Amino acid sequence: MNYPSRYGKEDTQFPNWIFCKSIATSKEGWVPKQILTAPNLHDIAIVTKDYSAHELTFNQDDVLLGLEHLNDWTYCKTENDEYGWIPTFCLSEL
Repeated sequence: MNYPSRYGKEDTQFPNWIFCKSIATSKEGWVPKQILTAPNLHDIAIVTKDYSAHELTFNQDDVLLGLEHLNDWTYCKTENDEYGWIPTFCLSEL
């Protein structure tokens, strides 16, 4: 579960999201700072838990189940069992 990643720039619009690139797979995406170790001298950090950087595409009036809130984003499940992140400001409670 400890995945080394290249530690990149922090998002300026959504603080505490770091753009990372996996050393093992070369996948890139935004990772919450809370699950990264401090980067070493070579800008390598360890991702300390399993995580998906998938962002959902959604339409107004879609019904979503919010599963986790983190750094102004919400990890959601759609009615079609798709999972991903959405900016929390785009959501409203039913």
